[in-house]
Amino acid sequence: MSAFIVFGSVARNEMHDQSDVDIAVVGTSFKGDRLQEMRDIRKLRYPISYKLQPIWFYPEHLEDKYSTLAMEIKKVGIVV
Repeated sequence: MSAFIVFGSVARNEMHDQSDVDIAVVGTSFKGDRLQEMRDIRKLRYPISYKLQPIWFYPEHLEDKYSTLAMEIKKVGIVV
């Protein structure tokens, strides 16, 4: 993984009780089973009581000027 970027309501400082934590997982290669990787990342939510919502991206996907999701991540995303 090359970056983890928090975006969405958390990054916009608009989080509420029903919000999840959107995380862009950016990397050039993803090894193994992506479904299992998603489960592993979601297990991290238990100590923090918020639902983590990881979304996998290759760097070039964030450069897609027609993707509203990529634009949202670039506009308000916080690299962690």
